[in-house]
Amino acid sequence: LVAASQLEQSPELYSMVAWAHLKPTQRAIDKVVHRYRGRVYRLLDVCRERVIFESISDMCQCLRALCDTRDVVVERIQNKLDPAYSGRRSLNFRCVVVNLRFVSRLARSFAVDGHVCELQLIPRSIYMSMTPVGHALYLQHRSLLDSSTPNSTWQRNLRRFALEAVSRAQEMLPAWVR
Repeated sequence: LVAASQLEQSPELYSMVAWAHLKPTQRAIDKVVHRYRGRVYRLLDVCRERVIFESISDMCQCLRALCDTRDVVVERIQNKLDPAYSGRRSLNFRCVVVNLRFVSRLARSFAVDGHVCELQLIPRSIYMSMTPVGHALYLQHRSLLDSSTPNSTWQRNLRRFALEAVSRAQEMLPAWVR
């Protein structure tokens, strides 16, 4: 684990960080309309970030630190590493998702202490298996899931193709992830 203060003091460490962008506006709208049926309050990942871990114990240490930090309120933890988790929606992408709020004096002064952010905690072995092709398949799969029902032969064929691709991708994952 590297503390934020260490990142600020080390240009080399800071250069290794790939900061996430805010969720694009159109994707946020699509998600609210198609997935949450207009319930805007359900959209929790406008502001999001990923942290990659060498080990599960490092990930647990981070979770403990988040839960023990006075200026952070952990609203929800989703353990998508749990073998019982259904990876259908995420094409079996595995991580731990933490929804949290910053409640520090600074957060309150900017009136963002009620905003829920998403933090993805990802084992390096899973992160390294992510590819642009896999992400493109995920985007297509997600789009199909977000639409209410397939309304054309093209959509049904694409859904079948995506599900077959998921099945093939799952076979390539390490056994402990499946």
